[in-house]
Amino acid sequence: MNEALFEQVADAIAAGATLADTLEVLGVTDGVFRRYMNTEPMRRIAIAHARADSTYVLADEIKGIADNDPDPQRARNRIEARKWLAARFNARQFGDKLALEVELKVDPAAAHQRALARIAAGRDIPLIINGTSESVSDVIGQDIALTQ
Repeated sequence: MNEALFEQVADAIAAGATLADTLEVLGVTDGVFRRYMNTEPMRRIAIAHARADSTYVLADEIKGIADNDPDPQRARNRIEARKWLAARFNARQFGDKLALEVELKVDPAAAHQRALARIAAGRDIPLIINGTSESVSDVIGQDIALTQ
């Protein structure tokens, strides 16, 4: 296995061929291909991109099957198989979209009380401002005095 052969495999997959058929035509065993692919992370990424590209071929095939296959049950099976593959190889484009609903009830008064408690707890934490240590309450007191 070499890089040129690997690129042939990736190009064939992107064009819609299966990995098994491509390897058979090229005379490469699955084990040899996978070992070669797994030695370099960019090769795994290249195959993932090729499979994502192949989903557009699958989408074209789905339209052709729906328009031309005279047997509705056979057409449905072929279409479902291609939809399943497309959803796995390119989930962002062809995967099922999940709707997420979140219902959150917030008590504003309780949230405000918790915020005030956090502020009060932090007043005695020393701050380093311009190299000097000051307490939060001193800084807040200065800010209040400046605004009055």
